[in-house]
Amino acid sequence: MELKYIANVRLPTEKAHGIQIIKMCEAFAGQGIKVTLIIPQRKQINPDFKNKNIYDYYQVKKNFRIKKLFNIDLLPLHQIGINAGSLAYTIQEISFAITATLLTFSHQLVYTRSKTTAFLRGILGKRTIYESHDSVKKTFINQLVAKKSSFVICITKSIQQSWKKLGAKTLYAPDGVSKEFFVTIIKTTARKKLKLSQKQTIVLYTGNLYSWKGVDTLVDSAKLLPQYHFYFVGGSVIDHNIQPFRLKTKSTKNIHVIGHRPYKEIPIWLRAADVLILPNSAKTKKAREDTSPLKLFEYMASATPILASKVLSLTEIINKNHATFFIPDNFQDLATNTTKVLTTKTAKIKAKSAQKKARTFLWENRAQKILKEIKWVLPAKSPEIN
Repeated sequence: MELKYIANVRLPTEKAHGIQIIKMCEAFAGQGIKVTLIIPQRKQINPDFKNKNIYDYYQVKKNFRIKKLFNIDLLPLHQIGINAGSLAYTIQEISFAITATLLTFSHQLVYTRSKTTAFLRGILGKRTIYESHDSVKKTFINQLVAKKSSFVICITKSIQQSWKKLGAKTLYAPDGVSKEFFVTIIKTTARKKLKLSQKQTIVLYTGNLYSWKGVDTLVDSAKLLPQYHFYFVGGSVIDHNIQPFRLKTKSTKNIHVIGHRPYKEIPIWLRAADVLILPNSAKTKKAREDTSPLKLFEYMASATPILASKVLSLTEIINKNHATFFIPDNFQDLATNTTKVLTTKTAKIKAKSAQKKARTFLWENRAQKILKEIKWVLPAKSPEIN
């Protein structure tokens, strides 16, 4: 069996979707399937990733192919002072979807996170496995994708319900985690590797610095807890969110903005911390219900205590046996519970329970679950797809 995975993504990327896509291709291939990841040929505009090998950066086996396709990429125009904005993205997305659709016209098993690609294949009467990361409303495009897709894979239950309302055949499959996050390195060794103080009490957040992720609430909480050190590992140069964040926090002495770090380094950061924070805001539906954050599963795998915002997108995966929760967007409650986690023995017991549950969310488990369903969309005696 051969699977074509179409993803409109710049690789490597500082964003979590790059990890998810690459790890799923590796996991699908690990199930004995011939996998080709189809991505756009794009200029790498992040200096951190110049000349980086995709397989090496994400620490995956070379058990799948990567094919880059032509597209009209106007996004680098901002480097010469031209702000093309959403129009540039639309042109890039459509041009890539067209070339990807033409390339895979004769293929029966196509998997994509691109709704534009799923729509174009639907118009042509070609079945597709579409993975959705957003809830949807009733529109012509969404209805056609729902009707023509063999399956819509949904990362949260809220997303799944929105597609079910449109008549789509759905499968709930939250995100996952890699085995390398189950590291056994002890805290002192982790800090030594990262050149961190052994004396500090470290509160850690990893990921991008968008407001809907609750980072502003965490900053306000840090100001109430000067005895602890708050580290932010992540942020995007491309999306221009790291420099404003650094400027906003530079006067708060116990806040350390580290910036983007290599993927292979993140498990060490998680083990170096005393508590890990998931501060999702409840102000947007995306943060409340539609996100399946990779950091959640990575945090769980690390066996480091977790303090999380009590929103549905998180509580459908973990409960009070795995983490401590605080009121979303309430920096005072976050501060109170940070101290609680750091001063009670139960937090470490919960962390061990979370790690045990994380093993059920390995990428290979997710791939097996999806393949168990999508194998039925092929003809009973389908030859290998070339």
